[in-house]
Amino acid sequence: MHPRETIRETFVALIKAAKTAAGNNVFNMRDFNFSPENTPAINISTQSETIEDGYDYGVRRRVLTLDVECYATCEDGARFVDQLAWEVEEVFYANPNLNNTVETCRLQNIAFAFGDNGALALHGAILTFEVIYVTNIPNMDEEEGSVTERLVEPFLSFEPETGVRNKDKYHKIEGGHVRAAR
Repeated sequence: MHPRETIRETFVALIKAAKTAAGNNVFNMRDFNFSPENTPAINISTQSETIEDGYDYGVRRRVLTLDVECYATCEDGARFVDQLAWEVEEVFYANPNLNNTVETCRLQNIAFAFGDNGALALHGAILTFEVIYVTNIPNMDEEEGSVTERLVEPFLSFEPETGVRNKDKYHKIEGGHVRAAR
């Protein structure tokens, strides 16, 4: 399973464990409409992902934007999805690093929507989260010395082979082919 899928599944598991008003109607990238019979419901979807500058090679620090979409078709639906959004917000406020699997998980925005579904109104709240995590972490069990040691070994200095300390390495050049500059 790739990291984005794993993160979405973690969102699903945490929301289900919190026993929100959506109950077990929490989905990972559901790609079909909700009917009134299966709401309230929550859908987790990926919006975008970027790799931060300076992390092009080797270890990659990624910024994933996820939407948690809360839907309801019930009496007083606007207030219901607002409360459901609050329950979801509390889940991730209490767990800002998704059980130590990501660097951070932070709520960026909440948008509310309304749609007409025939006789019933479909109310929605979309919570947008920014999740920062790292991939391509070196395997620390490699046999050839410490990976960390190889990664952080700094280039401290360069001492050229010139100067007083290296006078014994100098060669005197004799001959007519060498001219001094004026």
